[in-house]
Parts: sequence; C-alpha cells; structure tokens
Amino acid sequence: MRFRTLAGVSLALVSSGCSLMVLRDPTPVPDPRRDTIQCEDPYVPVVLDFLMGAAALSVAARVANDACKPQTGDVAGVGASVCESTQGPAVLILGSAAAFYLASAGTGVYRGVRCAHARSLQSRCQDGDGEACLELSPGTVPAPPSSRHR
Repeated sequence: MRFRTLAGVSLALVSSGCSLMVLRDPTPVPDPRRDTIQCEDPYVPVVLDFLMGAAALSVAARVANDACKPQTGDVAGVGASVCESTQGPAVLILGSAAAFYLASAGTGVYRGVRCAHARSLQSRCQDGDGEACLELSPGTVPAPPSSRHR
C-alpha cells in the first residue's frame, strides 16, 4: 500500500499537463490569403492528459478506499467505517493532480477547436470569402476565388 501511494504521488508531482505545455492558440497572420496559420493538432496531448487524470483519480480513490476500514461491532452493520487520517495528504495531492490533468485536457480540446476554426476560416478566405478574411485579420481584402476546388 505504501509503495502505491508513494508511486502515485511521485508521478503526480513529476508530470505536467501536455496540453498546457505543448498546445498554443493559432498564431495570427498578417495576410491570411498568403500566410499559413500555425497551430498543433491536439489529439495526442489531450489523450495523454486525460489518461493521466484518470490514473491519478483512480489511485486517489484506491488510496482513500484502502484508508477506510469497516467498523466492527456496529449494530446496524451499514455505513459505519473508520478512516485513517494519514492518507489524507496523498488523496489531496492525487485529487489535485487529477483536476490539473483534466483541466489541461479541456484546455487542449478548446485550443484544438480554435485551431480547426482558424484553418476553416483561412480556407474560406483563400477561396474569396471576405467575411472569413475580416474575421481572421481585420482590414484584409479577400482574395479572388481560387481554382483550388474546381
């Protein structure tokens, strides 16, 4: 039990949220008709963050469950337990790590959606959609329709 707690807390403290470290919002471009919007695909960092959050939450639940023992001699026999207070800090740290990873995964999803939207707007701008050009970069004149999709 002690080894699992120590391993879980160590993993939570050493790791960091991939989505927060790797993913960025789409970079603004001076001319969306010519310049390419740069942003990363969020799939791998988001999945890693979700898995790390789920693992930290699972270990926290296991530590909390192992810390509580059923109380003996209870007349009703239901709902009574005695919990050791020594595992509280480990559960708190692991629960906080789980919240951090899941928030990081949410941030990655948000940034991925923004990236996909910016790329869609850029494609429409390059095809001559003036509203898309203005949304990407105010003051941009739309490009003439291209023969890309013909």
